Amino acid sequence: MNTTKKILSVLLSALLCFGLLVFPAAAEDTLPESAHPYENDCDEIWEYTYPGEVNGFYMTFSEDSYLEPMSAIFMDENGETVTFTMDEMDEMYRILDEEPDSEEAARIDEYLSSLEYVDLKWGDSLMVYCEQGMIGEYDGDMLSGRTMYIPGNYVTLELYSDESVTEYGFKVESVSETAPEGVLTVSYYLEEDAPELVLCYKEGDEDYIYYNAGILSDNGACVGWSAERGGELLYGGGEEIVVTESLSLYPVYTELLLRPEEVYSFDNDYDPFSVNSVTVDYEGMELFFSNYYMQREDLFSLLKAYSKTLGITPLGLAAIREALLSPVSLWGGSCYGLSLTVALQHYGMLDLISTQEGAECVRDLEGTPELVSCINYYQTQEVPALMTQTTANFPGSAWYKMQLQNICETVAGGDIVLFGLFEGHTYDSAGHSVLLVGAYDDPQGNHNLIAYDSNFGSAFAGGYAYTIFTVSPDYSSITSDFYPVVGFDWLSDFSGFDSFKIDGTGDSMSWYRSVINHLKAFIEMLKAFFAAFSVR
Repeated sequence: MNTTKKILSVLLSALLCFGLLVFPAAAEDTLPESAHPYENDCDEIWEYTYPGEVNGFYMTFSEDSYLEPMSAIFMDENGETVTFTMDEMDEMYRILDEEPDSEEAARIDEYLSSLEYVDLKWGDSLMVYCEQGMIGEYDGDMLSGRTMYIPGNYVTLELYSDESVTEYGFKVESVSETAPEGVLTVSYYLEEDAPELVLCYKEGDEDYIYYNAGILSDNGACVGWSAERGGELLYGGGEEIVVTESLSLYPVYTELLLRPEEVYSFDNDYDPFSVNSVTVDYEGMELFFSNYYMQREDLFSLLKAYSKTLGITPLGLAAIREALLSPVSLWGGSCYGLSLTVALQHYGMLDLISTQEGAECVRDLEGTPELVSCINYYQTQEVPALMTQTTANFPGSAWYKMQLQNICETVAGGDIVLFGLFEGHTYDSAGHSVLLVGAYDDPQGNHNLIAYDSNFGSAFAGGYAYTIFTVSPDYSSITSDFYPVVGFDWLSDFSGFDSFKIDGTGDSMSWYRSVINHLKAFIEMLKAFFAAFSVR
């Protein structure tokens, strides 16, 4: 008996030493699960590491997982509290928006009009983090039966609850290296062999394709997704789909004519482009006023360049008047100057980088008084550009279509376009200027134009182009998420600006040659326009 005990003791010791015995998982390896229900004023963290070396794993929550959702609190005519979850509010507003003439919409509108808004109750939420950062924040029934993909092998869950109302909480029911049965995935691959993002669905779910349009990289601008690496554009960013099968998607890039390091890291804003800022109280509203900033020597250089090139002509007098008024004009934006100086630097017609010690690219430049003055100097050159750019004012007209087609083809052909857009007719309404630096067609046949927009210049410098213009397949209209566009002007020949170089070394004849070339091109466009019109 003693011999048997000794043998068992030796075997057990050996198994322990070589790690051959399997014991139940330690407490930290159990699947995360909250108390049911969880407590008020909770701030609790769970951590989980998937065993082994994996690129990622799937985590599925139980069907009964539920957290108090965010809700809006109202008071009715009787002083009673009425509460709606955000899902309930969304559904009511969906009916009002999509079925405005229905009896249900009328009932909802009447009822909501009788309520007085009181407050927003944030409710409770579960934050899910992977090694790269936050995956998402969830409340209500968002976790019920949900499967999510966790990149890497480590996940952190953090539960927050407010001071009142608790629910069941959450329970992670299973984890696996492959997607569970019945779960479809849309996997987004960027540069790596492993997916950057995996979204999980049930068959028939509707969702939007991950919006990657505007992400800038060494490959150009990412404009959508293909079913294979290097394939044709299949899905545009933000496109709605019904998931019927698992998909693996790869980015599609288009050439970008301007790189992030070639633009300013600051935006078109009051600071630093203006001076003498004052706030005026006007009928209960605070209005902000300021003037353009320009150094004295730059103003004199501008007057000299205009006088030398344009002389005592109507356009010359208009340009000189613009120059004289510029330092005292109310600041309305320096978008034209920002866009133009970036383009001139790109084409080697202006040297901004050498003006600041240590700067290796435009993105390194700081908004010093000298640089701001230079940008505002070129802001005034909208006036001489009137003779070297083409305008269009009537959406849907043959001329309008021709110009939009010319713009798209010019950018696609490798030339930057300085594009001025207006809410109404050109020069008779509020406007803005951008550089069009990328072009691509989406699966719906739209012609898309990627812009360096100085209103979001820091975003472009950081690798993201916020502003993308969409031209309809027949070139009859142009739209964007940020600006209404009716009239517009454009040019792609920047040689005429050489006549007005800030250092005074420009060739006065450059502007005249540019005007002549523009007139020639304009005549050819008129010929093509009338030829097309006569065929009809």
